[in-house]
Amino acid sequence: MLLTALEVRMMEAVQCVVLGDRDAVRGPIVRYELLNRMWRNTQKQGVRIIAFGLGTDDFRWILSGDPENITEVLRGFKVGTCRRSQGRFRLSAWERTPVVAEHVAARIAWAHAVPWGNGVGPLNPWTSEIDGRGFRVAGFFDPVALQAIVGASHWSSSETSYTDLEETYSLRFLMRLAAAVVGRLPGHHKSFRLFVQLARFFGWAYSDIASALHVSRRRVRQLDQGREPLLWTALLGLGEPRLWGVP
Repeated sequence: MLLTALEVRMMEAVQCVVLGDRDAVRGPIVRYELLNRMWRNTQKQGVRIIAFGLGTDDFRWILSGDPENITEVLRGFKVGTCRRSQGRFRLSAWERTPVVAEHVAARIAWAHAVPWGNGVGPLNPWTSEIDGRGFRVAGFFDPVALQAIVGASHWSSSETSYTDLEETYSLRFLMRLAAAVVGRLPGHHKSFRLFVQLARFFGWAYSDIASALHVSRRRVRQLDQGREPLLWTALLGLGEPRLWGVP
């Protein structure tokens, strides 16, 4: 579903920063929790996520919805996150900026360019650019509106080839890749089918795959039946370095 004119007029760029133990928010478990928490809150309030970018200690979202509903989304996200932090960190007050139609693309680029490590965007796996380019199909974001606004010409291509990795075809690597494509941690059951078919594509034996998953060979054969819809997405992901290190 594309954005309506009303949704464009009710769009905001929101931002907060981490205070306290910033290392506590840098692991993949916490990152996935943050993304899923924001998704749940927006779904409850009828707010749409247009784009996001989680930096080292700087979180950015582009949201579309009624301002009062966005307020409830941000309140719920902050309360839930601080409660889960158990005092290790807290979040700053939200900075909220209305976004006019002609500045939407620029604000999306702002979210994707959130500072990460020693650089910005291109090395950051925690932005919606990956979803917009079709490399990730996760339950915490629907990229349809983002793709419609930005268009294919916006996306920058990676200069790094997957052949640069020595472990490219290892089961460990393929398990990480399959999990990253579906927005899960390695070993999550929702990534099993994709991992099995990805590993089989590269010639791994049922016994090796079964050992990696700690399941029976019979179970692996079952998972290998029928074509996994995300197999081609995962194969494309071999050319996306940002997926390689998640986590």
